[in-house]
Amino acid sequence: MSMKIIGKVFVKPKSEKKIKNFYLWIYRDEISKVSFSREMEGWVDIVNDRGEFICKGFYSPKSSNPVKVFSYDNDFDINTEVKKRVLFSFENRKKMIGNGVLDKNNFRVVYSESDFLPGLIIDKYGDFFGIQIRNRLFENLKDVVVDTLLTLLEAKNIYERSYGDYREKDEKLEPRNIPIKGSIPSLIRIREEDIQFVFDPLRGQKTGFFLDQFINRKIVAAMCHKGMKVLDVFSYVGGFGIYCAKKGADVISIEKNEYYSDLIKENIKSNGVKDRVRVVTGDAFEKIKEIDEKFDIVVLDPPTFVKSLSESRKRLPMLIDLIKHSLALLKPEGKLIIFTCSYNLLKEHFIASIRIAAMELGIRIRVDGELMQSPDHPWVIQMPETLYLKGLIVSKLPSF
Repeated sequence: MSMKIIGKVFVKPKSEKKIKNFYLWIYRDEISKVSFSREMEGWVDIVNDRGEFICKGFYSPKSSNPVKVFSYDNDFDINTEVKKRVLFSFENRKKMIGNGVLDKNNFRVVYSESDFLPGLIIDKYGDFFGIQIRNRLFENLKDVVVDTLLTLLEAKNIYERSYGDYREKDEKLEPRNIPIKGSIPSLIRIREEDIQFVFDPLRGQKTGFFLDQFINRKIVAAMCHKGMKVLDVFSYVGGFGIYCAKKGADVISIEKNEYYSDLIKENIKSNGVKDRVRVVTGDAFEKIKEIDEKFDIVVLDPPTFVKSLSESRKRLPMLIDLIKHSLALLKPEGKLIIFTCSYNLLKEHFIASIRIAAMELGIRIRVDGELMQSPDHPWVIQMPETLYLKGLIVSKLPSF
């Protein structure tokens, strides 16, 4: 596609250094002026206050961060550049598979800003490719992305699962959940390691499955053995719980969504662990208070519930209460595996929530390890937002 430049975006001096250091978002308050009508949308040259070229990007007037930086070169072909970056990312993931840190069939091919394709997600599930478009930059480049998957990655089956607050509220784009190419079934069945999962590509979370927790599922499962009891909270389609059950643990999975609960039951059946997993359907914040047994491991993987820094203060009491009930359900020397996928929940506040919960219970705890997103979700130091999944292994200690 042609890349017509609609004009220049002048950035304030205080933001120039950050942008030159490969931070790919330019916020509204970082722009001093533009050389075109602010209601226009399209490709722009980003320049400093002296008019000197910094980079090229896409301007979307309705967004809180109107400019997405795409290239620091002044002259490039957009189609060629997208294809080059997708292919580079795909080859990078294949190296990870060779190193044994990714599942060979199911992985994230493109992770947005981390792969310098801001706003684009591409996930691979066996023979199926799911794409998610989060902004107007790749809304305009969708055809290039699909062509890249067909010609360079030899994709036969492609679907789109584009939704979410940023796309809908910030970029003012409608959600779109549609098959694009090939045959997309209502449920996709995958094998991860030796475990089978089924998920809904067009009604599931993310593009259907939590690929970012692949490594963590293996770590938690490695802690389990026959006779252990595990509570899997916010279970979605049963990922952590079924991994633990395959190791011999007895599991309770809590999931609010009735449809997802049915998928957990399907996954339990497929993996031959029907006698070891019980599914509880309901609000985890309430159901966890009704449980009166003790567990060796409690896994807490809640959805994003702190969506901005300003929300943290009023939402932290909910998190502390959830953690307190989880810690109370642990056997002596049991472990709480806790995650947050809320970038805006700062690490120090996350840790403080656990400390306060333990203090209110009067128990001694220790952090035995830190967890993060799987390596097919790499993060860029210059863009801290790309590191969103934080996890801790917390042990309940005896009184000495």
